[in-house]
Amino acid sequence: MIREELHDDDPLAHDLYAQGELLYDVTQIDNDFWKNHQDCHEYFITRIKEAFNMLENDSNAIEIRQEYIDAYQRFLK
Repeated sequence: MIREELHDDDPLAHDLYAQGELLYDVTQIDNDFWKNHQDCHEYFITRIKEAFNMLENDSNAIEIRQEYIDAYQRFLK
């Protein structure tokens, strides 16, 4: 699962992916899945909040696509 691919210290990790792409992929998962996997949902809510914190405080994270940021915001609603 994607959860294992995220680095605990960097929710915007991008190794083989575009920066922020792993979290973006999470936001595309069907809501029915999240209803049945509440613990994972809470984990990714935390990770996306951490990503927003990094975006606000790290000028290197500015390269992230606006599409990803929009998806993160929708996921948190």
